[in-house]
Amino acid sequence: MVDLADIDFATLQTVAYSGTTLSGTLTVQDGTHVAQLNLLGNYLAATFTSASDGHGGTLITEPAGVERRRACAAALEATSACIEMSSARQ
Repeated sequence: MVDLADIDFATLQTVAYSGTTLSGTLTVQDGTHVAQLNLLGNYLAATFTSASDGHGGTLITEPAGVERRRACAAALEATSACIEMSSARQ
């Protein structure tokens, strides 16, 4: 989740992503301000969501990323557990 405090959610005009399977740029505009975020990874424009941050700014989330992080964390934990078990046997 990214809080773009200077991007007014009330006048939000654009949330766009352009990139490759390796990286890209998320552009968020409110008519006055523009935020460009360089991202590493494989993203889809349709997965980014916007909401008010409750203070005049804009929250940007990418729910699919949460699932990717959970899967990665689970895989890392499983690998770490395997390494620990392997080390204990020696």
